[in-house]
Amino acid sequence: MNLLYLVNSSCLSSCPSSYFASSVLNCDPCLATCLTCSFVNSNCTSCNLTSAYPALNISGSSGSCLSACPLYFYLSKAATPPQCVKCDGTTYRCSTCSDLNVCLTCIANYYLNNNSCTSSCPADTTIPSSANWTCVACSPQCATCSISINNCTSCSSTSAKYNGSCVTSCPYPLVINAGTCSGCDSTCKVCSLVSTNCTACFTTSTLPYLTTTTAFLGTCVSSCSYGYYGDLTNGVCQNCSLLNIGCKNCSSQTTCYSCDPTYVFYLNTCLLTVPLGFYNNSGKASACNSTCATCVNLGNNCTSCVGNLSFSGNTCTSTCPTGQVGVSNVCTNCSATAFCKTCYTTTTYCTSCLLASTPVYLSLGSCVTTCPNYTYPDSANLSC
Repeated sequence: MNLLYLVNSSCLSSCPSSYFASSVLNCDPCLATCLTCSFVNSNCTSCNLTSAYPALNISGSSGSCLSACPLYFYLSKAATPPQCVKCDGTTYRCSTCSDLNVCLTCIANYYLNNNSCTSSCPADTTIPSSANWTCVACSPQCATCSISINNCTSCSSTSAKYNGSCVTSCPYPLVINAGTCSGCDSTCKVCSLVSTNCTACFTTSTLPYLTTTTAFLGTCVSSCSYGYYGDLTNGVCQNCSLLNIGCKNCSSQTTCYSCDPTYVFYLNTCLLTVPLGFYNNSGKASACNSTCATCVNLGNNCTSCVGNLSFSGNTCTSTCPTGQVGVSNVCTNCSATAFCKTCYTTTTYCTSCLLASTPVYLSLGSCVTTCPNYTYPDSANLSC
């Protein structure tokens, strides 16, 4: 006869996970720390690896789920089920470990080096420490050492020999050069980190200007590259754009040769707008025609005039066309409302009159329909 077990008001042929079969044919829940259990709720047979108690520790015939394995044990996920297994002191010589071949400490008379246990430490690069049975690496400035980690027998690639010791930086003004502390390259007045990395140049030499060729490498040069000028006062190549906004190429602090596209070149400087009396000629300021006060695109394409000249159709003239008069240096039509055909000085001071539906006649600078006393209308000349 098949036994049935009662769980949550149902009869099952076997208990589900996290339950165990009791002696009274009930399925009772395991402890919360157990994934599965048997016989009693506290006898765990497996643990939830993603929980706070992933480590199954079997002692005698009883199992429990712990937050971590006891000392000298590690959680082996290769075991079935995953459980705490004793560290291997025979093959790997681990006293404590975090995995089968990852030692944290070693058994007696073995040294820990890179999570492995060895009977002796690697020569030259480590020193054995019997205080905690570990292999201690040489100090960073040493490539090899003996007796103690600071007693270098050779220097690392970032260090140099100085007075019998390895140093990571040399005393000023010396720098590291091929493993020794030496002076700067002959072209450098001052250098940093390596002998060829100049930080100052001899301004009286043939290579007086310091330029930065990469983010960390300075070089002394005879002349500066495009976009820079040589500053002998400071012995450096200065960026043209820093001395004159918009300057693309220069030869000194006050002499610019060309400008960025949005600027106009004028008298060795770069301007955002052209000066009065000039126009933008492909990025250079060129003078307007001598009659123009201002112009645009071409020298003779005036937008205003000099002196007493008047503006008319983009040109400047001393005599306005018939029917116009110069007002504020602009040729302006004579007033049609005043019936002026031609005028003088102002648009309403007529010198001749227009033909109108009602005849008008010139009289003392005005066009009138009725001539004043003591004058008569001259229809031939339209005057009084």
